[in-house]
Amino acid sequence: MKKVMQILACAAVLAAALLIVQSPGWKRGSASSGTSISHYSNSNASSRQESAGTLPAGAPKNDSYVIREYKGHIGVFRKGEEKPFQEYETEVELLPEPDRKALKAGIVVHSMEEVEKRIEDYDA
Repeated sequence: MKKVMQILACAAVLAAALLIVQSPGWKRGSASSGTSISHYSNSNASSRQESAGTLPAGAPKNDSYVIREYKGHIGVFRKGEEKPFQEYETEVELLPEPDRKALKAGIVVHSMEEVEKRIEDYDA
């Protein structure tokens, strides 16, 4: 009887793990990547806060964003703004020289999908 209970307990743990892994909010490797995101907002009525991976409802898909170094880390800016609306804790000084130069100059992208792809490349 004890063996049956142990097998059932293991099966329950495995089922719970599968449910967690299959849930939409769970990202593989997010705990080990060392990257976290900070969101900023200002009082500008036309500004909007965005979360990584999604565009806000009604947002135009042809916005321009600039990815550049901000206080030693990577910041994502709306074109023409001085403060990033997202900041990643990826340390720029640890990146290869060509990436550091590109981030110092600023990388213009035209969608949040492009932003995410670039950030994933830097975290790899």
